[in-house]
Amino acid sequence: MSWHSLGAQAQITLKQYDADRSRAACFVDHNARCPCCNAQVFYYQNQYGSRVFFDELAPLWTKHPCTDNGRSTSTSKLAFRSRGSRIEIAEALQAVGEPPRNDWRYGLIGAVENREGHIDLRVQFPDDAQPRTLTFVGDWLPMEPGDVVGTRGSLVSFFDLACMEPRASAVGSRIVRILTQPPGNVSLDRWEADLLKRGTWDHFLTCWKAAPQSVVMRTEEVINFHLDETDVAAFADRMREHTRTAWDCGRRSLASMADYFNVQDLRTACGLAWNDRRVYLLLKVVFYEPSRAPDTGRRCRDQSGTAGRPRPSSGSPVDGFPPSQLTTRQGAHLDLTRLSKLGRIVERKGER
Repeated sequence: MSWHSLGAQAQITLKQYDADRSRAACFVDHNARCPCCNAQVFYYQNQYGSRVFFDELAPLWTKHPCTDNGRSTSTSKLAFRSRGSRIEIAEALQAVGEPPRNDWRYGLIGAVENREGHIDLRVQFPDDAQPRTLTFVGDWLPMEPGDVVGTRGSLVSFFDLACMEPRASAVGSRIVRILTQPPGNVSLDRWEADLLKRGTWDHFLTCWKAAPQSVVMRTEEVINFHLDETDVAAFADRMREHTRTAWDCGRRSLASMADYFNVQDLRTACGLAWNDRRVYLLLKVVFYEPSRAPDTGRRCRDQSGTAGRPRPSSGSPVDGFPPSQLTTRQGAHLDLTRLSKLGRIVERKGER
């Protein structure tokens, strides 16, 4: 058989398993079909009836593009492929010249065991004889037996069934509860959008050093920038270099910068994946300079002399809270001096 015919047969094999578009499909069998397009997908549902279809599992947890609220008629528990199937897929990948997909390991949670101050996950990996124990601090985890986790080194990627979002945390860390976050899309203010279109680092900084125009931070979003020992300033300093690297790589939009952070396994302080809104707030946290913001009603001029949008004054108080402190629902006492200068941090009614 010629090399070309071997390659063609290998492509057919990969497509049959959907392993041509999913790393997870090399190891984990699909447990459902999309009710819209009948594609093989990974299916998750929480106790409240929220459901989601994935094309890919950890670390990106790529959602299937069809948006349908109906449950598939052919769901089952997630399970590993047979050893023979995994070998067949590995040989097909080798035949088409793709490197082994072994940077992330996939495991199935067999048990969740609570002990004083800690929780142990018993995770079975496909080629291990015995389950591996992953220990986290605390008394709560948003995972349950039968869920898939991805691991790379000490990092664990999982899907949080409580907030229905992908997260990542290090073994030995505390996984805190997260309230449902605002939608991740952002419509940029025209002044901000015009600056970013110019494509220079100076215009980029001019945009993010100014007070926020397009997004109002909510109290439930603070956890993305401050958690336990990681305060706002430390988190901003850590992300500053990554932001410049992303910009140097041509990631100039919010969406492309979010993609860059996620592919690099960078997450928010609480382990959530980045989206447009979170990147917008991150850039304000990292670069905002209150002294540069003129009073409300004054108009700023960019470097070309064109009049821009009036910018609001800095230091707006946080509604219902002291200007520099806030106690979150997780009980953490936060220093919000830096965040409160970005504008009003508001809370939905009935969520206290």
